[in-house]
Amino acid sequence: MRSFLFLMPFVMAVFMANIAPAGAQGQSAATVIEARKEAMKAKGGAMRVLTPLARGDSPWNQDAALAALATLRRVGDGTAALFPRGTGPESGVATAALPAVWDQWSNFEAATRGFTDAARVVEEAAKAGDLERFKGGFGALARSCGTCHETFRARR
Repeated sequence: MRSFLFLMPFVMAVFMANIAPAGAQGQSAATVIEARKEAMKAKGGAMRVLTPLARGDSPWNQDAALAALATLRRVGDGTAALFPRGTGPESGVATAALPAVWDQWSNFEAATRGFTDAARVVEEAAKAGDLERFKGGFGALARSCGTCHETFRARR
Protein backbone atom coordinates (compact mmCIF):
# COMPACT_ATOMS: atom_id res chain seq x y z
CA MET A 1 0.00 0.00 0.00
CA ARG A 2 2.81 2.39 0.92
CA SER A 3 4.56 1.94 -2.44
CA PHE A 4 1.27 2.49 -4.25
CA LEU A 5 0.75 5.77 -2.39
CA PHE A 6 4.28 6.84 -3.22
CA LEU A 7 3.77 6.20 -6.94
CA MET A 8 0.20 7.52 -7.17
CA PRO A 9 1.12 11.20 -7.78
CA PHE A 10 3.56 10.25 -10.56
CA VAL A 11 1.14 7.83 -12.21
CA MET A 12 -1.66 10.40 -12.14
CA ALA A 13 0.58 13.15 -13.53
CA VAL A 14 1.49 10.98 -16.52
CA PHE A 15 -2.13 9.84 -16.90
CA MET A 16 -3.53 13.37 -16.89
CA ALA A 17 -0.85 14.72 -19.23
CA ASN A 18 -1.69 12.05 -21.79
CA ILE A 19 -5.44 11.63 -21.38
CA ALA A 20 -6.97 14.85 -20.04
CA PRO A 21 -6.88 16.68 -23.39
CA ALA A 22 -8.47 13.66 -25.06
CA GLY A 23 -11.30 15.60 -26.67
CA ALA A 24 -8.84 17.97 -28.29
CA GLN A 25 -6.82 15.03 -29.61
CA GLY A 26 -9.83 13.53 -31.35
CA GLN A 27 -9.83 10.33 -29.30
CA SER A 28 -12.90 8.13 -29.42
CA ALA A 29 -15.70 8.56 -26.92
CA ALA A 30 -14.89 5.10 -25.55
CA THR A 31 -11.27 6.10 -24.90
CA VAL A 32 -12.26 9.33 -23.19
CA ILE A 33 -14.93 7.63 -21.08
CA GLU A 34 -12.48 4.93 -20.00
CA ALA A 35 -9.94 7.61 -19.02
CA ARG A 36 -12.67 9.40 -17.11
CA LYS A 37 -13.59 6.22 -15.24
CA GLU A 38 -9.94 5.65 -14.32
CA ALA A 39 -9.63 9.22 -13.06
CA MET A 40 -12.72 8.80 -10.89
CA LYS A 41 -11.33 5.51 -9.55
CA ALA A 42 -8.15 7.37 -8.61
CA LYS A 43 -10.24 9.97 -6.77
CA GLY A 44 -12.10 7.20 -4.97
CA GLY A 45 -8.84 5.50 -4.01
CA ALA A 46 -7.46 8.72 -2.61
CA MET A 47 -10.64 9.33 -0.62
CA ARG A 48 -10.38 5.78 0.80
CA VAL A 49 -6.92 6.70 2.10
CA LEU A 50 -8.11 10.02 3.58
CA THR A 51 -11.40 8.94 5.15
CA PRO A 52 -9.99 6.77 7.97
CA LEU A 53 -7.37 9.45 8.69
CA ALA A 54 -10.06 12.11 9.00
CA ARG A 55 -12.30 9.90 11.13
CA GLY A 56 -9.45 8.90 13.41
CA ASP A 57 -9.90 5.24 12.46
CA SER A 58 -6.25 5.09 11.35
CA PRO A 59 -3.21 6.70 12.93
CA TRP A 60 -2.21 10.00 11.35
CA ASN A 61 0.08 9.46 8.36
CA GLN A 62 1.10 12.75 6.83
CA ASP A 63 2.90 11.16 3.86
CA ALA A 64 -0.15 9.09 2.91
CA ALA A 65 -2.44 12.09 3.30
CA LEU A 66 -0.24 14.31 1.15
CA ALA A 67 0.10 11.68 -1.59
CA ALA A 68 -3.68 11.16 -1.69
CA LEU A 69 -4.34 14.91 -1.71
CA ALA A 70 -1.84 15.45 -4.53
CA THR A 71 -3.79 12.89 -6.55
CA LEU A 72 -7.07 14.65 -5.79
CA ARG A 73 -5.69 18.00 -6.90
CA ARG A 74 -4.19 16.64 -10.12
CA VAL A 75 -7.29 14.70 -11.07
CA GLY A 76 -9.51 17.57 -9.93
CA ASP A 77 -7.60 20.07 -12.06
CA GLY A 78 -8.17 17.90 -15.14
CA THR A 79 -11.72 16.73 -14.49
CA ALA A 80 -13.56 19.12 -16.80
CA ALA A 81 -11.24 18.19 -19.68
CA LEU A 82 -12.40 14.58 -19.30
CA PHE A 83 -15.94 15.57 -20.30
CA PRO A 84 -15.72 16.81 -23.90
CA ARG A 85 -19.00 17.05 -25.80
CA GLY A 86 -19.97 13.78 -27.39
CA THR A 87 -18.85 11.62 -24.45
CA GLY A 88 -22.17 11.46 -22.64
CA PRO A 89 -24.95 8.90 -22.94
CA GLU A 90 -25.51 9.94 -26.57
CA SER A 91 -22.16 8.34 -27.44
CA GLY A 92 -23.64 4.87 -26.98
CA VAL A 93 -20.81 3.99 -24.60
CA ALA A 94 -21.72 3.06 -21.02
CA THR A 95 -21.19 6.09 -18.80
CA ALA A 96 -22.60 7.32 -15.52
CA ALA A 97 -22.30 10.93 -16.69
CA LEU A 98 -25.72 12.52 -17.06
CA PRO A 99 -26.62 15.00 -19.82
CA ALA A 100 -26.74 17.60 -17.02
CA VAL A 101 -22.93 17.78 -17.24
CA TRP A 102 -23.18 19.46 -20.63
CA ASP A 103 -26.58 21.11 -20.14
CA GLN A 104 -25.29 22.83 -16.99
CA TRP A 105 -21.65 23.16 -18.02
CA SER A 106 -20.86 26.28 -15.99
CA ASN A 107 -22.30 24.64 -12.85
CA PHE A 108 -20.29 21.50 -13.57
CA GLU A 109 -17.09 23.50 -13.97
CA ALA A 110 -17.84 25.37 -10.75
CA ALA A 111 -18.37 22.06 -8.94
CA THR A 112 -15.05 20.68 -10.20
CA ARG A 113 -13.28 23.87 -9.11
CA GLY A 114 -14.99 23.63 -5.72
CA PHE A 115 -13.64 20.11 -5.33
CA THR A 116 -10.11 21.15 -6.20
CA ASP A 117 -10.29 24.19 -3.91
CA ALA A 118 -11.49 21.99 -1.04
CA ALA A 119 -8.63 19.55 -1.70
CA ARG A 120 -6.13 22.44 -1.53
CA VAL A 121 -7.48 23.56 1.85
CA VAL A 122 -7.17 20.04 3.25
CA GLU A 123 -3.71 19.70 1.72
CA GLU A 124 -2.54 22.92 3.41
CA ALA A 125 -3.76 21.56 6.75
CA ALA A 126 -2.00 18.24 6.13
CA LYS A 127 1.26 19.99 5.20
CA ALA A 128 1.07 21.99 8.42
CA GLY A 129 0.32 18.84 10.40
CA ASP A 130 -2.88 20.48 11.67
CA LEU A 131 -5.06 17.43 12.20
CA GLU A 132 -8.08 19.37 13.47
CA ARG A 133 -8.10 21.65 10.42
CA PHE A 134 -7.53 18.56 8.24
CA LYS A 135 -10.58 16.85 9.73
CA GLY A 136 -12.72 19.98 9.37
CA GLY A 137 -11.68 20.55 5.79
CA PHE A 138 -12.17 16.92 4.91
CA GLY A 139 -15.90 17.22 5.60
CA ALA A 140 -16.18 20.00 3.01
CA LEU A 141 -14.08 17.95 0.57
CA ALA A 142 -16.33 14.91 0.96
CA ARG A 143 -19.45 17.06 0.49
CA SER A 144 -17.96 18.48 -2.71
CA CYS A 145 -17.85 14.94 -4.10
CA GLY A 146 -21.56 14.66 -3.41
CA THR A 147 -22.24 17.90 -5.27
CA CYS A 148 -21.22 16.28 -8.54
CA HIS A 149 -22.57 12.84 -7.76
CA GLU A 150 -26.05 14.12 -6.96
CA THR A 151 -26.42 16.35 -9.99
CA PHE A 152 -24.15 15.01 -12.69
CA ARG A 153 -23.82 11.24 -12.16
CA ALA A 154 -26.45 8.55 -12.68
CA ARG A 155 -27.34 6.51 -9.63
CA ARG A 156 -25.91 3.02 -9.60
